[in-house]
Amino acid sequence: MFSICLGPRALAALASLAAACSLAHAQADPSTARIVITAARVEQALADALPSTRVINRQEIEAAQAADLPALLRMLTSIDVGQTGPMGSQASLFLRGGDSRQTLVLVDGVPLQRADFGTASWQHLMPEQIERIEIVRGNLSALHGAQAVGGVVHIVTRGPSAPQVDLALGSRGTQGASFAGGAAMGDPSTPTRLSASLAWRRTDGFSARDAAVDPTANPDRDGARQVGGSARVDQTWAAGHRTELALLATRTRSAYDGFAPGLDDVLTTQVQAAGLKSRHAVAPGLQLVAELGQSSERFDDPTGFAVSGRNRIRLGGLQLGWAVAPGHDLRLG
Repeated sequence: MFSICLGPRALAALASLAAACSLAHAQADPSTARIVITAARVEQALADALPSTRVINRQEIEAAQAADLPALLRMLTSIDVGQTGPMGSQASLFLRGGDSRQTLVLVDGVPLQRADFGTASWQHLMPEQIERIEIVRGNLSALHGAQAVGGVVHIVTRGPSAPQVDLALGSRGTQGASFAGGAAMGDPSTPTRLSASLAWRRTDGFSARDAAVDPTANPDRDGARQVGGSARVDQTWAAGHRTELALLATRTRSAYDGFAPGLDDVLTTQVQAAGLKSRHAVAPGLQLVAELGQSSERFDDPTGFAVSGRNRIRLGGLQLGWAVAPGHDLRLG
């Protein structure tokens, strides 16, 4: 048996070290300060969200330097991502073992879905347009509908920031450029916040089908071009009264290898989304939230099974929230 005796100075040094470690841990774990809206359809701290929730913020997106959104999710999450070819080709998400049609994709609260496949064309959204991504695993169909059996991926477009210009250059003829910025105007108590982003990217790509394995395959490279933009207006009318308008649009032209040899198979897809959300404190502890939104997709594929198509999703809703007690809310809507 043995013992160690420490003097007052050693004890003070250990106490200081423990306090420093505790402070560093608190600063390194920002989950307590993050607010999410997808897990319960209301604003709550990430630490209070019951389902498994992962938030990818803007800093992580910039540090990843991913060429497109599928590559970003592969790098930063454990989601099973499948894609039929290079940038712009059809991509699928699989959460908690569910089918890709059982993962709901939202853009600023608006569902994104292609009618013929029953899945979202999220591969056409550009990382430069995104402020954060909330990924909630597990069955959320009671809150978000039947398509959320596997989970929900909520993409939030860029918010106000200092002006930023980025240029990219990579292999296989990959080039890109983007701009983002924002500003606040008006009285500090009732500010108007504006933000916008523009992005462009191209690549020569690669052949999705190997001619050495499949003699009927077209050995040419399958290149792609993407251009997109987003805009956001955030208006505070008075204390407890706030309205947000978010807009997004992208256009992707991607080549692919079809089933007929020698054809130049090219798919052109346009995706647009608009969401309006207004929060109003109608009485102490009582808040009314109104939402309107629309997403649309149009595609042209001259050599495909479906030559062209267009679909549109619209939504609208009201939600009344009553703060019964601290940490206890009653929601209707």
